[in-house]
Amino acid sequence: MTINIPTPYIPIASLNCRSLKKTNSKKHQTFPHQIRSLSSKILALQETHTYNYFLQHSFDLALKAKSSTWTQHCGLISFDADLKIHPVWSSLDGRILHAKIFHHQDLFTPINVYVIYAPACRQQRPEFYNTLSALLPQQQQLQRSIILGDFNYNIHHTGPRTPNTGSWVRWVETDWHDPFQFEPLVFAQNTFFGHQGKSKIDFILVSGDLLPDTAYLQVNFVSLQTDHHAVSIGLRLFEPPSGLGVWRMNPYLARNSSFVHDFKEFLEAGIHRLPADQSAAYQWDFLKSCIKSFTQSYCRKQGAKKKQHMKSLHRSHKIFQQSLQQHQQHQADNNLNNDLHDDEFIHNTQQHIANVEQQIDEHLDHEGNILALRAGIRYREKGERSNKYFYNCLKTRQQRQIITSLRQSNGTLVRSTDGLLQRASEFYQQLYTADPVQFQDITNILAYVPTDVKLGEADRDQLTNEILDDELETCLKKLPFHSSPGIDGIPYAILKTIFDISAYRTLFLQVLNDALKFGQYPSTWQRSIVTLLPKKGDLTDLKNWRPISLACADGKLFTKILANRFLSPCQQLINHYQTGFLRQRFIADNGLAARLTMDIAQKYNIPGIALLIDQQKAYDRVHPLYLCIMVLFCFGFPTNLIDHLCSLFFNTTLCINVNGHISTPCNQERGLCQGDPLSPLLFNLALEPLLQAILASNSIQGFSFNSPRRVIPNVPDVITPKLKVLVYADDVLIFLSNPSELSVLLELLNLYGRASNAQLNKDKTVTLSLSGKRQLSWIAALNRASINVWNDEHNTNPVMYLGYPLTHNKTQLNTFLNSTKEKIQQVQILSQRSLSIQGRGMVANSLLLSKIWHSIRILPVTKTYLTQIRSIVYQFVTKKVFPPVSSFSTCSRPKKEGGVAILDPMVQHSALQLRWILPLIDHADDNHSFLLDIFRHCLKLFSGTKSAIYPILFSGCRSTPLTSFGCFFNFFRTIDTLDISIDWSQVNHSHIMDFSLSTIVVSQDRLPSNDFTRLLQKWKQVKIKDGYYLQYPEGRLQEQPIGFRSRHRHLITDFFRHRDQGHFSIRPEFISLTSRTGTAEIPSDTSDIINSTLSDGLPIINLTTTWSRFWRSSFIHRSHTIWWRALHNKILCRDRLHRIIPQFCQSPLCIFCDQLDTQDHFLWVCQIKQQVWQSIANLFLQQPEQLTYEHIKSLSTAPLLLKQGLHLDFATLIATTILSIWDGNWGCVLRQENFWPPRIAAIATLRLRKIECENRNNHTHNS
Repeated sequence: MTINIPTPYIPIASLNCRSLKKTNSKKHQTFPHQIRSLSSKILALQETHTYNYFLQHSFDLALKAKSSTWTQHCGLISFDADLKIHPVWSSLDGRILHAKIFHHQDLFTPINVYVIYAPACRQQRPEFYNTLSALLPQQQQLQRSIILGDFNYNIHHTGPRTPNTGSWVRWVETDWHDPFQFEPLVFAQNTFFGHQGKSKIDFILVSGDLLPDTAYLQVNFVSLQTDHHAVSIGLRLFEPPSGLGVWRMNPYLARNSSFVHDFKEFLEAGIHRLPADQSAAYQWDFLKSCIKSFTQSYCRKQGAKKKQHMKSLHRSHKIFQQSLQQHQQHQADNNLNNDLHDDEFIHNTQQHIANVEQQIDEHLDHEGNILALRAGIRYREKGERSNKYFYNCLKTRQQRQIITSLRQSNGTLVRSTDGLLQRASEFYQQLYTADPVQFQDITNILAYVPTDVKLGEADRDQLTNEILDDELETCLKKLPFHSSPGIDGIPYAILKTIFDISAYRTLFLQVLNDALKFGQYPSTWQRSIVTLLPKKGDLTDLKNWRPISLACADGKLFTKILANRFLSPCQQLINHYQTGFLRQRFIADNGLAARLTMDIAQKYNIPGIALLIDQQKAYDRVHPLYLCIMVLFCFGFPTNLIDHLCSLFFNTTLCINVNGHISTPCNQERGLCQGDPLSPLLFNLALEPLLQAILASNSIQGFSFNSPRRVIPNVPDVITPKLKVLVYADDVLIFLSNPSELSVLLELLNLYGRASNAQLNKDKTVTLSLSGKRQLSWIAALNRASINVWNDEHNTNPVMYLGYPLTHNKTQLNTFLNSTKEKIQQVQILSQRSLSIQGRGMVANSLLLSKIWHSIRILPVTKTYLTQIRSIVYQFVTKKVFPPVSSFSTCSRPKKEGGVAILDPMVQHSALQLRWILPLIDHADDNHSFLLDIFRHCLKLFSGTKSAIYPILFSGCRSTPLTSFGCFFNFFRTIDTLDISIDWSQVNHSHIMDFSLSTIVVSQDRLPSNDFTRLLQKWKQVKIKDGYYLQYPEGRLQEQPIGFRSRHRHLITDFFRHRDQGHFSIRPEFISLTSRTGTAEIPSDTSDIINSTLSDGLPIINLTTTWSRFWRSSFIHRSHTIWWRALHNKILCRDRLHRIIPQFCQSPLCIFCDQLDTQDHFLWVCQIKQQVWQSIANLFLQQPEQLTYEHIKSLSTAPLLLKQGLHLDFATLIATTILSIWDGNWGCVLRQENFWPPRIAAIATLRLRKIECENRNNHTHNS
């Protein structure tokens, strides 16, 4: 029975649920659904029998509790994520539970709730109630309190009271109030219907201050599985701030076959009702209004059918109850004895009540069964395979942040709904009202844009070409199922259903092309709802709320098509230092460039700063004149397209959604809609003139990658790269080398602000010392500019830039890494869930390890740290698996090879470096990142070589400065694992001179291996040009005379001596170079000397088993772990247990037949267990005699055929039987349960029948 209580009141109910502990049985498995059907927000339960955490957790899952607290006899559950339960205390016997209920945003003062379950024994009740009255506050302290539960006594009993009951009954009457007394018809209803009669023993009592706030008192029948009815009240604790919001269509209607059938019939019938004399945009808006009316009507009718049936049943139940009560009251008032007619009337009425209750119970039971079957198959199929499904099961409903108060411009707070709406409307009207801009300022900032940065004719034509069906279809395929629709309420999923009808698809294509060519938009495209998302800071200030414009889905489809067309031209128009929202641009390039700059500055104490600019409401302040009329025109966009975009983005009205209440419309005179697909690219174009001004300014030097010391010569004939700015969308990091550059930068920022309405937020702008030192000249200059946030090596925490820590020292780095490791360990709570090895692998990859990949990609993490992460993950995966699998490498192997595909932190960290390493060693993989030129320059500069390839190939070329820089430390560690080899067929005289001597040595096994290895290590430091020279004019390689050997003289002499003694030989390719002519000039591209074939990591073992079938099968999750262990020969049997812990298992023999209990014996050979397999085979297989042990220990054995009509697969049969044998065996050992083969076979059969029923229901539902 649904509790119908209006929104301002919080439904609070109490129920004795004596059958809840039996929900594992088929008869009672729908009971949780019937309890949830009460629709209460707070529910008190009694007679719960929750004696351990496992039962409490399972009840929370079954009831879908948002928060709860339990004792062995009582429970208190919140079904509303906004209402939190905080346990205070409970009695030792668990019959009294005290908790506080509070709102997560403190919208009301917390209330005390006391849940009681009084003893059923009459002799024990007086002591219980005397204890209760002593524990609870007396009347003078009793405020904001509720006591509810099963009193096992009618506290309103009018008969004589004994001395034992009188005192605590008087305490109840004095200190507490029963709101039901003011509703005579409800007050007269009984709450308990037992075998010996019926009575009123369940109550909800409130303190005096809450009594006026109670209403909607009800006594409701719930289920035949309890002999109690639920009692409930509505409690008004606060004025709810939430309004109705904007109507939204449920996207899951697109998956409802009944709705889709009726919807398409409605659409096909409505084609001819469209106003043909109007524009396509008007017809489309008319269609959407009709769709809204149809959907609302359909949903009301569908909901009304079920509600009407239930209402009719409950109305009948109430009429019969009242009729019976009135008859009994009439008999009692007139002192009449029941005659035969009265007895017949009472009997018939009670029979009618029982029949109605049976019908209610069957209806709820049927609903619960259907939901349980669907949930069962969904969890088996997706619960441990789909990350998205698993997250949705894990997380509670995201709490919507309610705006409780807002600060006005004069500093006062407003809290009323009207006041909040007025303040929001004023703030955003002011924000979206454009400030005047000067044409000269716009001209000045645009003058920095290079004149050759313009769209070509082909690009302009591509932007304005007609939108065809293929382009629309490509866009539709990429749309998500879930979306936030705009004012029309139509999501993407429904749009796709509409487009299944060709006439409407053609109409929409006309709408798109009219919008593109003529700027004719449906009116709904120019009206948006703004929803507010909280940011950090004071939430009474609207500056700390991010406005997200919810535009209509069809309008976003249009801008998505435009965004796809804009992408390619924007690649050419926007400089390479902007990495946001563009193809082949990578956010980690910014983080790695910033860290490399800091590494060099810290090592050589180079002064300078990085300024992390914060623009106030960057997207919301873009001026239309600046963006559309000037910037887009400057870049060469078609004039008509510019006009149409200006109309679409800056001729719109916005309504602010404040707690579900919609404000009056405000005009958007400036600003780009956050949430629109085209807005990021338009913002990038708007910001580009400022970036070009910084890059073109000769007064801003930025950070130069020239030689930091005279002992390190600059790379000859190469322009030294400089780094002035790093940008990702509106996150701008600017590098300055001298305090005089700050005033130039601020002048450019002010010019950009005057031209575009942008505004620098100096309070949130952060200055980062590149060297980590405290630079007083910089601090003074920044303070004069009112920029006061400074970060250097003395700060505890690093500055976070795009999610990457910009650390100054190892202390800050370790602080960040330790915090990341703690986040991973916090997720270990998931190990308490009953996950299989497959589920644990998924959680390890997607929940544990995913927390570190983004940040550690650019960090110089040690092997020790990665080993610790690997250990945490391995412990999580193998928890409760004894004995554990052999090694982490087994778990990290691909699933097709029998592993769990867990990512190895060491391997993954190296794999993440390939993003930059592969383009360095092979120009064919060049991703055109600005960072690659900086890398190549630094590799040549700090190694002293003429090519960046040599430090990659030869460790001897890696100088100490290079290896001390974090990014190169990561690169070299990864490179040394790649087995990169030299392609000697491509090596010439120009290449060979910078090779190390060790590369031309070939062992002849004439020296002990240790001595030869030691010599090679020495010769890695020596270059060939130290021992050879290129003779002119012949151009042949010759040995360097002793007198001309300036470097490593002794090592070179030692090298030639060992060669002459025949201890090693020289590579024939090198000998051929000494006999032919060549040149010493190094070509610009030396990547061709590297073999392109790289090792891909672990060797692949060709297993004969078909693991894919194993992981694909949707059997019970726990079966995956046990069968997987069996396939790896790691099943826990007495033989293995005796060898590991003989003090626990003193004998390796089977407890059933005194044979050696090996894995084979445990699963199959034992005659007792053979009986289980025979029973299952006879029940389910067409040819049971063909079942062998090979089907268990090897996945490659061909599966047997099951009997016809069964919705099962053979793997599920094997896995479920193994699980049942496992449970029965260890239940016998640990809990002394009887291992009776027919019983174990029956358990396996029940499990298989349940799976078969779920599969059958799913097949019926899909068909």
